Amino acid sequence: MTIAQRLIALVATALLGLAAITGIGLWQMDRVYNAAIFANENTVPSLEALDHAARAIANLRLATLRHTMVTDSVAMEEIEKKQEESIQQFQQAMKEYEPTIVDEKDRGLYQ
Repeated sequence: MTIAQRLIALVATALLGLAAITGIGLWQMDRVYNAAIFANENTVPSLEALDHAARAIANLRLATLRHTMVTDSVAMEEIEKKQEESIQQFQQAMKEYEPTIVDEKDRGLYQ
């Protein structure tokens, strides 16, 4: 094998290596892009919906505690309205969360 043939083989090997690295890099970038899109389109909205649900439950618990401490009937009616609002907010948050369910384990926890 002559020196020219060895140099050609070396350059060809280097080019194949660069092509392989480029292909692997593009494949990895596509995987990362798809994972980021999933997070933006599904995970973040589901976390926001669950945060709204948690806030509604916290407001309901607070209203319930206030209801047990108040003896005035007018104040009780106002607190009961807040309780109903909290329940409606919770139900709305669960409706927002339902489309973001992606697997059976999550669906089971949701049920």
